[in-house]
Amino acid sequence: MIQDIGKHVYNNHFEHREAMPGSYVLHYAGDTVLCKLDGAAIELPRLSDFSDEPRLQYLFSIDEKDFFLARSEQVSLEGFSRETVGQLRSAEPQYLLFAVVTGWQLFHWYEANRYCGRCGHPTQAAPASRELCCPAC
Repeated sequence: MIQDIGKHVYNNHFEHREAMPGSYVLHYAGDTVLCKLDGAAIELPRLSDFSDEPRLQYLFSIDEKDFFLARSEQVSLEGFSRETVGQLRSAEPQYLLFAVVTGWQLFHWYEANRYCGRCGHPTQAAPASRELCCPAC
């Protein structure tokens, strides 16, 4: 099962959290994610790696580590590159690969639902849940 990430605890309970310097930041462009890949070892950027803080949205946590989606359009970091999610299939540690794939699914869901299906107005994050709402409807 995809949630089988060993001894790690996945928590997707929605809540508002502030990013801390050690928080992981996931940034996607199409089917690529910003990361470091050394053989099969993957490393994800943390907030402390950024000189300018991107616009962030809390996604979930694994153990006590928070993962945020960088909503900024352009994000690049020295020492990090873009890898396709498919290229990371055998990456280790597995819990970071799980975070990449889960974040990628949420990223695509948010991107596909940026506008209201009824009136076309941009949607906004709901204050108490993960849903997106239309402020005009």
